[in-house]
Amino acid sequence: MWADQLQAQGEPLGELVTVSLRVDEVRRIDPHTAKLATLEVEAEQLRLSLAEQLLGPGVGELPQLRLRWQHGVVRAIHLDLDLAPGRDLPRPQVIVEVIGALLQRPALRFVDQLHLGALMPDQREAAHELLRALTLPACQARPRRVVLGRMPGQFRRLLRGDPRPRLADAADRAAYRPPLSRELLEAVAAAGVTWLIWFGHVQSLPWTRGDHGARLQKLEVLLGQPWSPAHGRPLERAIWDTSSRIRRRILAALPSLGDEMAPALLAALAVSLDPRRSFGDVVERSLTRAASEHPSWVAGVAQNFSDDEPWVAGWLSGLGRRSRGATQSAIPRIAAMLRRGIGTPFDGDYRGTGLRRALHSFGVPADAPHAASLEDETLAELLEKIGAQRTT
Repeated sequence: MWADQLQAQGEPLGELVTVSLRVDEVRRIDPHTAKLATLEVEAEQLRLSLAEQLLGPGVGELPQLRLRWQHGVVRAIHLDLDLAPGRDLPRPQVIVEVIGALLQRPALRFVDQLHLGALMPDQREAAHELLRALTLPACQARPRRVVLGRMPGQFRRLLRGDPRPRLADAADRAAYRPPLSRELLEAVAAAGVTWLIWFGHVQSLPWTRGDHGARLQKLEVLLGQPWSPAHGRPLERAIWDTSSRIRRRILAALPSLGDEMAPALLAALAVSLDPRRSFGDVVERSLTRAASEHPSWVAGVAQNFSDDEPWVAGWLSGLGRRSRGATQSAIPRIAAMLRRGIGTPFDGDYRGTGLRRALHSFGVPADAPHAASLEDETLAELLEKIGAQRTT
C-alpha cells in the first residue's frame, strides 16, 4: 500500500493518509461511535500541521486557488473566475508557476481534476505551459480531466487534433501553426488525461493510431479482450473520438466494463447534453444500467463532480431508490457549492439554479444546515486555519 511505503520511508504524508483512511473506515462501520469525532479532529490537526510542507512554499501566491482533499491527499484543483468588485484576476505567470510547482508534489499524486476557469482566451500561452507541465517527468499528478478556460454548456462540438482553417494563400497554409499540436496532444494523452476542455470546447485526444476504420477495429479488439485496468484511460478518451460510430460503441459498452471506467460516467453525462440527441438513446440506456448495476460508480460521481456540472447534480437527485444511498454524499457538496456562490457574469445563475433544483429533488431545503466539509477550501482558507491552529 502506498501509505505504508511512505511511512516506511519516514514521509509524514503516509501517516496523514493512514489516519484519514481510518476516519473513513470508522465512519462507514459505525458513524455514531463517540471516537469518530476524536479521530476527525486528529486527522484535521495533522493535515493542518503538514499542509505547508506537503504543498510547498508557494501556496500563498495564489490564495484563491481551491483544493479538494480526500483521504489526506488533494484530489482536485479549481481556480474559479471571480469578477467581484475589488478582486483582481490572477496573473497568468503566477498561475503557471504555482500550479506547475504543486503538480510536482507527492500530495497531488491522485489529483483527478484540474479546473482553471480563471484562464481567459487571451491567456492561451499560459494554458500551453500548464499542459506541458503535465507531461514533465517530475509531474506527480495524473489528472483525468483538465478544463482550461470556461466549461462548455453543451458538448456537441469536438476540436480535432491539428485543426487547420481553410486558408487560400499557400504561404499562410505553410506558416499556420495549430493551437494545440499533435505532439502536445499525444504527450498529454500519454500523461493520463482523458478529456480536455480548451476554452469552451472539448479537444479530442488520441487514444490509438490510425484512421476511423483502424480505430474502430482497435476498439472492438479491446472490448473483446478480458478486462484490464490498462484499458481504462484509452477507452475514456475514445468517448471523445471524432467518429460518432466509435463514440456510440464505447458508450453502449460502458456499463459492462471494469470499475476503472467509473469516471467515464461524468463524460457520458456531458454527452447526454447534446441538443441533437445524437447519442440520446445509447447514453440513457447506459446511464440507467450503470446506476442500477454499479452503485460504487454512482458514489464516485457524487464525490467527484464539480460546480461547473449542475446537470450531474440533477441526474444524481433523479435516481431511483436503489441508487439513492450512493448519492447521499452529493448533498453536503451541493450545499457547500451554493454557499460559496458559483454564478459568473458569463453564465448568469444557471449553475446555482441547477444545484438548488437538485437539492429540492433530494428533499433538502437549499438553506438547510450541513456539516462543514473539509473537502473544498481555498488556499486562503487553509492558511487561515493553519494560523488559528498555531495560536491555540
